[in-house]
Amino acid sequence: AETLQIQSRVKKISVATDRWGTDESALLTNMMGLSKAEAGYLDTEFLRLKGKSLRSVIIDETSDGDNVRQSALAYLAGNATEGAKHAARYASDRWQHWFGTDTELLNKAMSSLTEEERTHLLTKDDEWPDLRDQLAKQLTEERHNSLFGANQYELDTFLTLTNKDIKYDDAHLQVKAIELTKAFQGTAN
Repeated sequence: AETLQIQSRVKKISVATDRWGTDESALLTNMMGLSKAEAGYLDTEFLRLKGKSLRSVIIDETSDGDNVRQSALAYLAGNATEGAKHAARYASDRWQHWFGTDTELLNKAMSSLTEEERTHLLTKDDEWPDLRDQLAKQLTEERHNSLFGANQYELDTFLTLTNKDIKYDDAHLQVKAIELTKAFQGTAN
């Protein structure tokens, strides 16, 4: 990411954390999709522009052991696979999201992974198959709730991005097709 993109992320993370109550989704979204070097640069720029380390802000603004903290610290360490896994847990936490899964955050976490990171998560992570099944079940249940929860497009996006039998590029092309279908047909469940 370029310097301006990193500085933009610093500003967005500041907005998410410099208020009463942290915007956890904004914090995590602005940490996704960075290489280890870019995550280090984000931390350096945060310290330069804000006078405190991003790590200290994450620790101050999140609870010990919660998925937001674990996700943000994993992203900061350059471990996008762990970051995405904890972001997925947070996005589906019904105590945090009473009206259903935060599918925007969930699918952003999945789509921001590189091909190598996605392959590792889908094929080498021992926890992922059970977590994916749990998330798919939860999204399917929410799909039937007409007021809140995931719609069919969000469910299809998640299932496509997390299907180990669909190649990386093909998964992203299928997601584009889902987005076009959604735009054409609307957001009805």
